Amino acid sequence: FRNAYKNGKLSNTIVYSETCEFLGVDGSEDNAMADALLSGGAKAVIGYVNNVYTVYSRSMLWDTVNHLIMGQNIGQALAHAKETYGEDDLVWYYAQGGLRPHAAASYAVLYGSSQAALNVPASAHDAITADLAA
Repeated sequence: FRNAYKNGKLSNTIVYSETCEFLGVDGSEDNAMADALLSGGAKAVIGYVNNVYTVYSRSMLWDTVNHLIMGQNIGQALAHAKETYGEDDLVWYYAQGGLRPHAAASYAVLYGSSQAALNVPASAHDAITADLAA
């Protein structure tokens, strides 16, 4: 990643990975991937520590992106997703009635600027806001 995206190729981007163990395993954060992407110019990187339930990670991504489109910064958008779906995937899993969880909770971590935001055209903002209000 560091070589592929060197010299600012990711300038002003927000990277959100749904990949299991993207930012660590066994409950230990590993910032190597985040550092490589940030050194390539990304403003913010979000990823999961440990294995993550797919439905949880997709729901978190959907909520985060929609709130970015509505004008929130990445810190606010991710905080909203966590409030909606839970701080980690086991909170979400148990809320769904799950009885046989995986071994360790997976949680999203943000590296870089929590103030990073999208430059969203008004028409996209209005469309997402209308859809979410419906």
